[in-house]
Amino acid sequence: MELVVLKVGEDGLNRSLNVGLNGCRRYVGHSVMSYNLLVIGRELLVRYEMGN
Repeated sequence: MELVVLKVGEDGLNRSLNVGLNGCRRYVGHSVMSYNLLVIGRELLVRYEMGN
């Protein structure tokens, strides 16, 4: 998450497509989904490695 904040700081908020409250909600939603996919992927990898 810190890298995203740093990137926003470098590029500025004017380049963001997620403007306003709805944009903020969209950004947070995408962040949560990305994290959940990461957790699911890790779990699948553990299960795959246990099967081999």
